[in-house]
Amino acid sequence: MIRASIIFFSSYLFSIVALAAPAPDPREGVFSVELAYESKYVTVHDQRMHYVDQGDGQVFLFLHGNPTSSYLWRNVMPYVEPLGRVVALDNIGFGKSAKPDLDYTFQTHYQYVEAFIEELALSDIVLVVHDWGSALGLEYARRHSDNVKGVVFMEAIIPPAFPMADLSALGGEEGQFAQFRTPQIGKELLIEQNVFIEQILANGTLTRQLSEVEKDAYRAPFVDPATRFPIYVWPNELPIAGKPARNVALVQAIGEWLKTSPTPKLLQYASPGAIIPPAAAAWMADNYRNIETQFVGYGAHYITEDNPQAIGRGIVDWYRRQFGDSLDQQANTNKDETASDSKVYMMNALWFKEGGAEAYAKYGAAAGPIVAALGGKRLDGFIPTESLIGDWQPDLLFFVEWPSWEAFQQLGQSEAYQKIAHLREVGLENSLLIRCDRLP
Repeated sequence: MIRASIIFFSSYLFSIVALAAPAPDPREGVFSVELAYESKYVTVHDQRMHYVDQGDGQVFLFLHGNPTSSYLWRNVMPYVEPLGRVVALDNIGFGKSAKPDLDYTFQTHYQYVEAFIEELALSDIVLVVHDWGSALGLEYARRHSDNVKGVVFMEAIIPPAFPMADLSALGGEEGQFAQFRTPQIGKELLIEQNVFIEQILANGTLTRQLSEVEKDAYRAPFVDPATRFPIYVWPNELPIAGKPARNVALVQAIGEWLKTSPTPKLLQYASPGAIIPPAAAAWMADNYRNIETQFVGYGAHYITEDNPQAIGRGIVDWYRRQFGDSLDQQANTNKDETASDSKVYMMNALWFKEGGAEAYAKYGAAAGPIVAALGGKRLDGFIPTESLIGDWQPDLLFFVEWPSWEAFQQLGQSEAYQKIAHLREVGLENSLLIRCDRLP
């Protein structure tokens, strides 16, 4: 008999993605609607800025983008917290931070973020960043490399996605983002109609629906249309067709820093993704220095709302590999998931796209020798023919035996595997990975 515990991992051989309805979601309990951290405030440039701050030791600073807040990180930070101190900021004009009369350009936001870090005397920082938070954090890392230990980024406004030559990748001249960048239309959509929250963010998940409680948490800072100007500004800050020139230069400089800086980097990406699809992740793996890539599952842009567990655990695994810090308490894992010398068994359930079995077979042929070199061995495979109890019928079911938990984890460190990991998704519609230990 086999005792199983569901886990979520990325950038390993068999990454987890969400189950298609009506099968039960194995991630039940992962998603909390509450930001379970005490609110704190600090004065920066004469304005009150909200943040959460918990723990001691290694600093992990979480930065958000548009139109979110520290609430974006509520289900990621608990996994990272055992590593040290988690700090999440509400950008000026967002969340519970003050909303003064500013231009809300990137450069203004950056001044507040930089001053916030100075005010709290944060040092030796690991940055965890998303959307415009990525540009803010990476620009800080570029300017203050001596104060940044590492960077984790996802759905980032960086090359190769940006700068964009034109709007073709965002719907063209008649598309929504073109409308956002047309002053009268953009203000009507983003300020009066609140489209970014009510349409883009509210429908921005792929594997689940945000609850009304979650939507209300994102709505709360912007109930009054007069507060929504910061949301309007961000799409107009995107470097597209040479404008604004200051941000074209900014993103190009960040791209050069990513190519040359030895600072450890972790890219977490989803499929299909929005700014960073799997193909862009592969490009970054080839072009950015000292970078690891982790696939975290299905998602578009707001991937922390689809895959917080994979993201949080992935950060911890990367941090421990990079910096070798010993922890009194393992982050993201229970006692059954700690490293041991005993064999572990990974059960894989796969749902193929039309014609996907053949594509997956090609991926398996490339991955097989890498797995074997680490001691992994595929056991018998099964093709389910009928679900007699419950509604759960994958196209293929098989186990991989690993000599130890450490051996399975080493797959994520394999450069050879990282180069082919993105190929896995070509043939798959959904997949499930379950860690199993054999009962004595």
